[in-house]
Order: sequence, then C-alpha cells, then structure tokens
Amino acid sequence: MIQKIIGVSGLVLLRGIRRAPLFAITLAPLVSAEFLEKTSERLALASFHETAEKVPAYRDFLSAHGLENHKQVKTIADFKEIVPVKDKESYIKRYPLDQRCIKEMHNSIMFTTSGGTTAEPILVNLQQNETNLNEFRSLLHYTFKDYFSKRVLFINAFSQGSWTAGVNASSLFGGVAQDPKNNFSVVSPGLNAELTISIIDRVGEFYDIILVAGCPSFLRLLYYEGVKRGLNWNAHKIVLFSGGESMAKFKHFFKDSFNINPYTDLFNLYGATEAWPIGGSTPLTYLVEELYEQNPTHFSLNGAASFFQTVPFMSYLEELDGELLITRDSKSTIMPLIRYKLSDAVKLYKYKEMENIWRNHFNVDPTVMLKERGFSGAILKLPFLAVKGRSDQSAIVVGVNVYPHDLTDALNLAEDTLINNFSFGLDGVEERFVIYLELFPGVSISPSDLPSVTKKYHDLVVENLSKINIQWYEYYKAVPMADPIIKICAHGEGPFKDDHKRVKQQHLFTESKSNRAE
Repeated sequence: MIQKIIGVSGLVLLRGIRRAPLFAITLAPLVSAEFLEKTSERLALASFHETAEKVPAYRDFLSAHGLENHKQVKTIADFKEIVPVKDKESYIKRYPLDQRCIKEMHNSIMFTTSGGTTAEPILVNLQQNETNLNEFRSLLHYTFKDYFSKRVLFINAFSQGSWTAGVNASSLFGGVAQDPKNNFSVVSPGLNAELTISIIDRVGEFYDIILVAGCPSFLRLLYYEGVKRGLNWNAHKIVLFSGGESMAKFKHFFKDSFNINPYTDLFNLYGATEAWPIGGSTPLTYLVEELYEQNPTHFSLNGAASFFQTVPFMSYLEELDGELLITRDSKSTIMPLIRYKLSDAVKLYKYKEMENIWRNHFNVDPTVMLKERGFSGAILKLPFLAVKGRSDQSAIVVGVNVYPHDLTDALNLAEDTLINNFSFGLDGVEERFVIYLELFPGVSISPSDLPSVTKKYHDLVVENLSKINIQWYEYYKAVPMADPIIKICAHGEGPFKDDHKRVKQQHLFTESKSNRAE
C-alpha cells in the first residue's frame, strides 16, 4: 500500500513525513529494497532540477560544463551520463558561499566548519531543518533500542567549537534529551580525557548507561587514561558512538576493553564535513563485517573495510571508478550537493546483492545470527556501503584529513638540501602519525646530529599544520596520536625502497611498506 502511495507525485508527501523521528526504521522494514532504491533515484532527479533552477553557482557550473538546459535530464540514466561530477576544488572553493545556497543564509538552522587544509575554515553542511538528524536518530533508536528508556548520560568527546562532528553529535543527542519520554543527560567535555574521566567518576553511578561519543583514537586514549586514574570501567555500562576513522582496527579493542557487544553497544557513523551524515552501522553491518573477515573474496573487495547502511531518503549514492559520489536531498540542506565526489574509496551494494552474498556463499540467516549475538530487531532493507579509505593520498589522523601538500609546504620551509622525498601515514598498533623522510643520494646524518635534525623537521611540520589545518591542531594539543613521529631514512631505504620502479610518486605508505623501515 505504501509503495502505491509514494510515486513521483508523492515526493512532497515523502519529504514531509520523513521529518518525523523514527521514520526510517518505521518505513524501511515495510517496503521492498527495490522501492527504496527507486525512491532515492527520484529524489536525486528532483534535487538536481531544483538546484539547477535555484542555485546560481550550480547553474554556472553546469553551463561551464556544457549543460545549458537541465530539463534534458529526464531519467536516472541521463543523470549519470550528462550531469558533471564536482568536488571541493571545482565547486566549493571556486564559488562564494552565498552563490552555493538554495535559500538565504538566515534560513539555515545550523551550519558547521571544515578544518580543511587552509588557514580559513570552510562553512559547510548548512541544514534547512532536522530531517537528516531525525533519520539518524531513528538509526540510533534502532541500534540502541533497549537503552533509551533507561537513565543515559551522553558524553560528547568530539572536538568542540564549530567542527562538524562535535556540533552534529550535540544536535543529534540533544534532540533525544529533549524528548520528555527519555531520561537523557548531555555533557560536552570535548577532547579532554581528564575531565571526561572525572565526570564519569563523579556522576556515573547515577546513570544506567554511559554513552560516550568520540573518534576511535580518542576513545582508546580515554580507556587507557581511565585505567591510569583508577577508573573501574566494568562498574559502568558503556555504550560508544564513533566516527571519523575506520573502525576496522578498533572494534575488537573496544569489545575487550570496554566490555561491550558491538551488535548492541557500538554505533559507527560515516559522513563528511560537506555531507553529514551519510551512513551508519547497524547490527546487520557488523554481521556483514564478521562474514567479510571470514572470507572477503565473495564481496569483490580487498583489504580492511568498514560497512555501513545508508538511508535512501537522505542521499543518492553512486560509485564511480571506485570513488563515492553523493547527491543530497535539496529540501533538507541550504547548500545542495549534486554528484559531489568525496574522494573516499568505496564499494556500494544493493540490499539484494548483499542478501545474495550471505545466502548463497555463507548459507546463513541473519535474523537467527543476530539473535544469537544479542539483537532481536527487524532487518532494515537498506543499501550497504563499504568504505576502504581515502582515494586522494590523504591520511586520516584522529579523524582529520592530512594531505601530502601540507607536508610538502612544511618541508620546503627547511631551506636545506637534505630531504629528497617523504612518505606518511598511520603506523603500528597504536595508529601513530608517522612521517618518513628520505635523504638525498650521498647524504648522511651523523648519530650525534640526528636528534636535532629530527626535531627541526618535527617542529616545521607542527608549525605548518597548526596554521593550515586548525582542526588537526585541536587534536594535536589533546591526543598523542596526532603528534607526528619523524623517521629519517637513507636514500632508497624503508618505504622508499621501490620508488625507482614507480612512474608516479606515492606519499601515503601502506602498512607493509612501513614495516620494512623498522
């Protein structure tokens, strides 16, 4: 019945009723996965035409790419073939903020800033209403369904200020706290492990659940800080809300340290500063990750990946050459994004595709397996998104992107002839931010001079990053993992061993490359 009601002419109805909390989890189990996918396509087309009509920057962008008449785009096939792809460089940095907005700025109920890689933060993620937040509140209710009726203390340990994660986490859970049916308290100590531990120690006993939000690296630091200060984590029921980094290397640590069940106690959010949120973990995605760890060959995917489910009413997603494109519903944001490339390496799966994988290759019933793991809710027939990492040679350091040109600019400040090349990334179990510096051929540094040279380059990197990447600097002051470790290598050694075989330089090292440098 619902599928018959919501056709093309029903988009106005859909956009209206989806503002209600719990809409996603109320509707998703009742309709087919194919219906949800078609609805997402119709929303993409409607958002494209509205944006082309009303947003000056987008009209100019289309014209510059040879698309003068947006009405020639009639089908989703036309959309994929004709509509040009845009990204931060070609659109957000090129056009003034007011030219990118579908309404005037004062119509935005909230906006956030991106730390980016410039001295001036970029204003992003301007919300017209709470539609997207309501959709994600619904996913939180779905995963944490047994907890919101209890006494909950929510601790926002994301970076505070105007940064996307901290602001949106406060808005997300602030709405939960305002519901009179909930016994929900909110506190936002930010990146202050000592204060967070003090709060838990002083008031934790008055709550049934302590829900802590933060990037995975900081949550791990928080655990060790609590142990050091004598906090008995097992005396509290801990639930975690996280995002900004891959959960693949943290999930098992959180399970063992905080004594949580990932299927019911861990929510991992996927988003970007320009488009927040995009996807979220569900008990089903953790089951899919469990199957992926058993045998990744059935998923047509290589390497570590985090799996999410996405809400088709919020965004239309595409996979183009292994990268993610997103189109946002123009009724929920002041700054619509159409076929916007996020530079994340991904793979998309329709619900039916994932269903075929677990049925035909693993012969499992997810409902039964989830019950065995402590979750008894309905299965959400939402699409899946596997995120492998960045596709633009950047590294995610405690939830903040660091780019090669950030380090190039810093090293150029040295004004010497010692360093030929560099390689950087996250190294080791602790995910430390490591920068390898390769000396020029024939150059060597004596053991007595090595500490001072290493410190010089460390200070140059910190000085430059603190100026151009403000959000990184916030983490640098609070989280040891953000402080770069400098390692100097002889020419052609360590991660630079195979550089002579490459046509194009690669600055981001892989784990196997970095291990050779030890």
